[in-house]
Amino acid sequence: DRVTIQELTAPLLTTAQTNSGEEPFIETPRQYGVSCRFIPPARIMSTESILEQMNEDDSEQLQMELKELALEEERLIQELEDVEKNRKMVAENLEKAQDEAERLDQEETQYQREYSEFKRQQLELDDKLKNVENQMRYAQIQLDKLKKTSVFNATFHIWHSGQFGTINNLRLGRLPSVPVERNEINAAWGRTVLLLHALANKMGLKFQRYRLVPYGNHSYLESLTDKSKE
Repeated sequence: DRVTIQELTAPLLTTAQTNSGEEPFIETPRQYGVSCRFIPPARIMSTESILEQMNEDDSEQLQMELKELALEEERLIQELEDVEKNRKMVAENLEKAQDEAERLDQEETQYQREYSEFKRQQLELDDKLKNVENQMRYAQIQLDKLKKTSVFNATFHIWHSGQFGTINNLRLGRLPSVPVERNEINAAWGRTVLLLHALANKMGLKFQRYRLVPYGNHSYLESLTDKSKE
C-alpha cells in the first residue's frame, strides 16, 4: 500500500514504530557512512504482492491500450484503403477527362478545317452568283433593248435615194437618165419579197392566187392556180 511504499522510500532512521504483532525493523550499524535497514520477511512478502498487483494492473492497462491501438490501426488502414480507392478513382476520372479533352480538341480541329473549307466554297459560290447576276442583268438590258427594237426595222431598212425607193440601201428600179444595174434591182426586190413573206407569216395571212418564194436575187411569185406560171 501507499504507507509501505513511503516506508520503503523514506530516509533511514535509527528507530521505527511498529504495530503490535509485527516484527520491528532492525537497523544495522553504519558502514562507510551507509546504514542498512533489515525488513522482516512478512513485510517483504507484502511488498512483492503489491508489485505483482501493480504489474497485473499495468498489464491490463497495456492490453486495453494495445486493443485500442489495434482498433485505431484497423481504422487507419481502412481509411488508407479508402483514400487509395478514391485516388485510383480520381486518377481514372482524370484520365477519362484527358481523353475526352483530347477528343474534343480533335473534333474542334476537324470542325475548324471543315468550316474553313465551307467558307472557301461559300466565297466561290458568292463570286459565281455575282457573276451570274451581272450576266442576267446584262441579258435583261439587252432583252429590253430588243423588245423596244423592231425586227423588221432592224432587218429591212426602207428609205429612198434620190428618185428611187431603197431597201437595205438597194435601189428598187431605174430610169433612162439613171441606169441601175440589174443585179442591184434583183437584190432589192429579193429583200422586198422576203419582207412581205415575213410580214404575211407574222400576221397569218394566206394569199389566194400567189405564194411568195424568197430566194435572194432569184426570188419569185408562184401561182397557186396554175403551177406552170411563176
